[in-house]
Amino acid sequence: MSKGLRGVALVEKAIARSGSDVKPVPADKLATLTFPGGKPLPESMKRWLAFDGAYLKVFDDVNDPVFRPKKFTELCLEEFPGFGGMTGDDETALAMWGDFEEVLDGDCYLLPAGSDSRRFLYVGEMDSHGEYPVMVVDTDDVPIVTIESPGFDVYIAERFDVAGFQRSTYEQLFTKGAHKDAMAEQARVNFGGYVTIGMGGQDTERLEDLPKPKKNPAKKTPAKKKSVKKKPRRSGQRKSAERLPVQPKRLASSARRAGSARRRSRVSAAWLAQ
Repeated sequence: MSKGLRGVALVEKAIARSGSDVKPVPADKLATLTFPGGKPLPESMKRWLAFDGAYLKVFDDVNDPVFRPKKFTELCLEEFPGFGGMTGDDETALAMWGDFEEVLDGDCYLLPAGSDSRRFLYVGEMDSHGEYPVMVVDTDDVPIVTIESPGFDVYIAERFDVAGFQRSTYEQLFTKGAHKDAMAEQARVNFGGYVTIGMGGQDTERLEDLPKPKKNPAKKTPAKKKSVKKKPRRSGQRKSAERLPVQPKRLASSARRAGSARRRSRVSAAWLAQ
């Protein structure tokens, strides 16, 4: 079971499910490899690169690994050319994507998976698990950005279907499963406390907007019923008619909880196979 696993232990599950056609990063290169600026790699990512340096497509040459970071706006202009009729030279396009960089000013590394969406490792600050978040930008309808996975370990495990959950929305791990706390920490550390940011402020949600978990009420111990002695029926006294139990009224089905105004991004499990 992968539920609740993190770090190298979770990556090992993904390695066990992957193929054998791999190209490891040479051990001597990996030993000194860092992100530009000197930020360290997560141990989970190191373990994966020691197994295969080609799958992620982050290096031009696996035998001479060099990270090539992009800023968020640069990544979006390259991956979504002509979005909304705009071009890379369009000042409006630069301004619209650039608004996100007020929060996402770190380096981005494109990762596999997505059709009208793109996933990227956001190298801001490490969390308490020693991970950076994997984020997604989706351009279906209103463009949004959100944290999809709390770390590279969960991302790669999901790619090989060993993460211990099935995804239905991008933001799912904020409210369901074993990674809720880790997702909230990444939102605070690397995303300004946001869950989702939509272009122009639409579909934007913060951690405090998430529904609060329901508390299970303490069970009350039922009071002991007092035994009542029946009085003997006198001779000639009529027996009372048997009282039937009152049929309880059917409870009306509870109304569905009102969701937030933002659009829940639909995401298909098909991306796992891409």
